[in-house]
Amino acid sequence: MSVNAIKDSLSSIEFLPVQNYENITVLGFKTSNLNDFDFLTLKKGLRMGLVELNEENPGGVVDTIKVENNAVTPLLILEGEVLIGAKQDRIANTSLLIPPHLETLIPVSCVEANRWEYQTNNFNDSTNYAPSNLRGARTETVNVSLKKEGAYKSNQGLVWDVINQTQNNLNVESSTNALKDVYTSKAETLNEYYESFPYTRKQNGSIILINNEVKGLELLYNNHLYKEFHERIIKSYIVDALQESKTSNPENEDYAYNLAEDFRDNISSSKYETFKSAGCGEDSRLDNTDSMGSALIYKNELIHAVFFNKLTPISI
Repeated sequence: MSVNAIKDSLSSIEFLPVQNYENITVLGFKTSNLNDFDFLTLKKGLRMGLVELNEENPGGVVDTIKVENNAVTPLLILEGEVLIGAKQDRIANTSLLIPPHLETLIPVSCVEANRWEYQTNNFNDSTNYAPSNLRGARTETVNVSLKKEGAYKSNQGLVWDVINQTQNNLNVESSTNALKDVYTSKAETLNEYYESFPYTRKQNGSIILINNEVKGLELLYNNHLYKEFHERIIKSYIVDALQESKTSNPENEDYAYNLAEDFRDNISSSKYETFKSAGCGEDSRLDNTDSMGSALIYKNELIHAVFFNKLTPISI
């Protein structure tokens, strides 16, 4: 069962040493039930010319794009990956596996409100994730859409509102209100913060705290894949940390571990609702009073999971 795959992974978490900088704490972890699925990442697929991302049709459709996987292995796209170019930048609404030799449409959200004209013929990988606040807000609305319509749709207006507020909070100017301009404008600061959060050997996940409150949990099916995404995952939380007032991180590391364990236990003991994935496998969703998130399950194995703390305010 899908839920068992999630709970087995969460129960096997072994925390690594605490990392602190300014108002962020990262508790990296490793799990015991790793696997060695051979999936192609979007970055590698595009670089090797095996993957193409295009508008659904020449006129474009805001909430879907076309993916061609010409590889012999499934293509893994993670929720929140920022796709740039074509008529406007987008982010994936959910994590999904695209089968080999298949052309399909995937659900996305626009992260560039004031452009609707071709910049490039195809989409490219920006090597950025959407900030955690944006991903959390989008996840909550996708959960609602799945329950009501069985579709992986987001509240596009809310996505634009969160991006606009992020740009205002960080004094970022963007002629097209593009999310990528936040990362370009704040690149130096993001790199400065990130130096304190290097990947740790065997790490395949993290729980991230901002101002002594858990913001989210990120988990991938093995450490090699997690290592590839570690920097963009951490920077997605740094963007949000930069928008909040700074308080001291806990001097007592046990306090941080206790918060992380409480969050892990909450999502592990919660009820999940499982849906057919937009690609291969199943998509299990959590949405309770304290937390929300999703997990991609394939052949009864957890591939990717992300959970957000609802008790941490989302700025809009």
